[in-house]
Order: sequence, then structure tokens, then C-alpha cells
Amino acid sequence: MILIKGWRGYNYSPRGFLTRAWEHDGSVVEDSVLVQNSVSNSAINALGNNAGADPWDRIRNTTVGSLEKIQNGQTLETRWESTQTRAAGHRLTEISVDTTTYSIQHDAAGRVTQSLDFELQCTRQSYRRF
Repeated sequence: MILIKGWRGYNYSPRGFLTRAWEHDGSVVEDSVLVQNSVSNSAINALGNNAGADPWDRIRNTTVGSLEKIQNGQTLETRWESTQTRAAGHRLTEISVDTTTYSIQHDAAGRVTQSLDFELQCTRQSYRRF
């Protein structure tokens, strides 16, 4: 029996996309139901439910799998959401983070230049925040 504090558990789709992240910051979590190197989504779900962890679901586009929303599976609270249809090149143009909406701007090469009220400048090696 192993006791873990600050536990995180993850579920994945058959395509390998993250579908749910369990978050538990409180008391200890017993993970004896898990078998080393072989953990199913149902085992992670059982552990998360038994521990009282928060399930944060990733709602995805069914065609291409792009992330559309991160939402609490119990309270339906939305943590992150793509609020506009994606632009050419699969670019995000607007998102909502914790109920605040932000526009996203891109340069001609498709790189993000402004987001979350920060202006970004792309240098040859990396981005710099201004």
C-alpha cells in the first residue's frame, strides 16, 4: 500500500489524447488498486472517485481531436475554452481562461504574437514576453 499526497491521475483516449485529469490536493490517497505498468482508465477513475478528487475533462473536437474545453466533470465549471471557430492553419483566435476572454494574434508564419494580454516577440531561438 502506497499513500500519496497531492495526487494526479490521467485518462487517455484510444488515440492517445488526454481526456481527463484528476486533481487531489487534500489528504492522502491510497493507490493499492493500481497495478504497476498496467493501469486502465477505469482504475484511475475508481481511485479518483474514491479519493474525492476533482475530474477535469478535456472536451475535444470529434473529427480532429483538437481541444475545445477543459471542464470539471462534476461541477461543470469551465477552466479553459476555445470560444471561436479555429482560423486557417488550425489557429486559435480567442480563448476563455477562468471566465476571462482573451484574443490571440498571430504573425504571417502562424506564430502566436499576442495572447493572455501579453505581447510576444519571436526571435530566432525563442519567444520573449514584453
